Amino acid sequence: MDEMPLRSLRELEAPQLISLALSVLVGSATVLFVLDKLLLQERLLGVLRLIVPSRREAVVRHEAGHFLCAYSLGVPVQACRLNPLGAPFDPRWSEASAGTIFLSPAIECLQEGRRADEDDVLRAAIVLAGGIAAEALWAGSAEGGAADEATLRALLTKHAAPAALSEQVIRERARWAAASAVLLLRQRAAAYDALCDAMRKGRSVGECVMAIERAVQAGGSSMVEEVAK
Repeated sequence: MDEMPLRSLRELEAPQLISLALSVLVGSATVLFVLDKLLLQERLLGVLRLIVPSRREAVVRHEAGHFLCAYSLGVPVQACRLNPLGAPFDPRWSEASAGTIFLSPAIECLQEGRRADEDDVLRAAIVLAGGIAAEALWAGSAEGGAADEATLRALLTKHAAPAALSEQVIRERARWAAASAVLLLRQRAAAYDALCDAMRKGRSVGECVMAIERAVQAGGSSMVEEVAK
């Protein structure tokens, strides 16, 4: 059966999406429970994206981009999830979608309405742009990342100097963050590939970190040493 383009999926109404999900998941004892948790259209789309093979790989690439950028810049990664069906059981995610949770002082300040240190803002901006950058490097464009982009814009807007607060300035800083993420991912391609492989296998955050370190050490140094330079 041919894959249904995601653009077509977005055009479906919620009842149609539920019917499609049932046709794919039929036979599972958890169907009714899962559908009860995934009534909203966006949540169903989060699940369906993982059913389409090309999107499964795109999600791996996207989240690995966030993960590697965060780890490379010394931003702690708390959790990373590729399977949106875990959302009903994990309080760390408010929506049924794949995602990477990283501990950023800049993001915390944004949520609390406070200003953050400029270095923290720049690191967070690169990490937020890392998913879109990684997916675009792999596929030529990025379909995911709307929430990342919205958070990035909010972060940059919050911390722009009043005299420099303009749409052009925000776009330029966002482009800088994306370009920085692309450069980082290209420089650490071996570590990125190792991380993607670990994530496909469902490895834990700690195991993913070890995969990164093994790849970097094979090149003669550790990621911790590189960050310290």
